[in-house]
Amino acid sequence: MKLVLDVSVAAKWYLRDADIVKALKLRFDFHAGVHELLAPDIFPAECAGVLVRAERKGDLPAGDADLNLIDLMAVGIPAHPSFSLLRRAAEIALSNRLTVFSSLYLALAEREQCQFLTADQKLIRATRRQFSFVLPFAALS
Repeated sequence: MKLVLDVSVAAKWYLRDADIVKALKLRFDFHAGVHELLAPDIFPAECAGVLVRAERKGDLPAGDADLNLIDLMAVGIPAHPSFSLLRRAAEIALSNRLTVFSSLYLALAEREQCQFLTADQKLIRATRRQFSFVLPFAALS
């Protein structure tokens, strides 16, 4: 299955989360060729932000943000240039009261005609009526 991967799902690989086993299975399935994962080129920077914030709060041991970033880069999720998605993302953001960053993921999934996998409940609620391709992480089998 081809999926645009949200940071909220990738973060589960590194943070103490009840869904870590399911999230790691997704990652293993990606490496096995079961799933094709893709993301806009802002994905690594957004992941870095989540990991740095978690380390500052003490949710990750000191130094783990950097180690996890090295691991994330090794996963090899293809990054799609956000520049070509920007106008559509801005349109989505304006019409749905979303951030441009979240809308870049939606614009990529729309362009690639695939599902957008997210664990962000607020984003799921805000998009479920207009974007049928938003797949809640909880619904992933």
